[in-house]
Amino acid sequence: MVKCQKVLNLKNLLLVCTVLIWYNTICNVNKSYTNVGPAPTASLQLHKKLLNSDLPSSQTDFKLQLKDLFMTVKTTHMNYETRIPLLLKTWCKAKVQEQVYFVTDKDDENLQKATGNHLVPTKCGETHGKPDLCCKTGVEFDIFYFKSTAKWWCHFDDDTYVNIDRLLEYLETLNWKKPHYTGGDHGSDHRFKTKFLGRLYYAGYLTGSVRCLSRSLAHLMQPFLGQGALVEFCEQTNKPDDILMGVLINGILNVTMTRSNLFHDHTFGQSFSDIKPEEWKSQISFSYSKYSNSNKGVNFGDGIEPAFDHREDKTRLLSIHCHLHPTDKICPK
Repeated sequence: MVKCQKVLNLKNLLLVCTVLIWYNTICNVNKSYTNVGPAPTASLQLHKKLLNSDLPSSQTDFKLQLKDLFMTVKTTHMNYETRIPLLLKTWCKAKVQEQVYFVTDKDDENLQKATGNHLVPTKCGETHGKPDLCCKTGVEFDIFYFKSTAKWWCHFDDDTYVNIDRLLEYLETLNWKKPHYTGGDHGSDHRFKTKFLGRLYYAGYLTGSVRCLSRSLAHLMQPFLGQGALVEFCEQTNKPDDILMGVLINGILNVTMTRSNLFHDHTFGQSFSDIKPEEWKSQISFSYSKYSNSNKGVNFGDGIEPAFDHREDKTRLLSIHCHLHPTDKICPK
């Protein structure tokens, strides 16, 4: 009996030592990520082994609620009097606004109040250059990953209208416990190579005004993307933030990106007239351009006129909002 007890104590001691060694290794790896940016090649196999693993939790209920979404809008102080008020007037208000954070380059007392203190001023620059965009995207990721427990993070540009109900319905079709990255059906034929950590990666990428990723994928990305790592990644590769996301997700982590034509994007030459009348209510997002006349062609169907004249509603987002939510108090009776 005594001999058996000694054997058990020895096994327990070995188990404790093994756990301590493992814990120390993980801590040292995480410290190295924080200090030097993207994770070393040696750790990639560990991340890839996690790709087919569920997050530890109980039985999953895929019915999503608004609280399951953490949404960020990338913006700049130059759009405080134009684009942001339009978002706050239409889709980004009431309960939705509680889940949205505006990542920007300068603070503003009035806008802080209007957004419910959800304006996030950063130390990033105010240009549209690669370093500044990478910097803001890195902050967006960090506040989602470290400051929330939401199942999904969705990034929006500030010239975009989001149909929240449709977004929730769409994301319900994807398991947040698996690595998922989804957005518009843009750039599907664009694959490029980039040298990173001594290797060439051939990767497709998702770009556009809306991109969403699951918490499961965020866990895999954090060592490469979080706490300033994306900025270093950007400097090393000289690529913009959306392409770097593609390099990381598609090229390094080998996660296939989910594309959908429900995300409308003017950046790729799409105009509102490209959307068929029967498809308006099924769309997830709409974006406008201030540089073209592509916003004029809103056609909601036979006999249905936009709620506002083009002179009152140059972006057409007000008319789109009132078509989707005709009882909203901002819409004409």
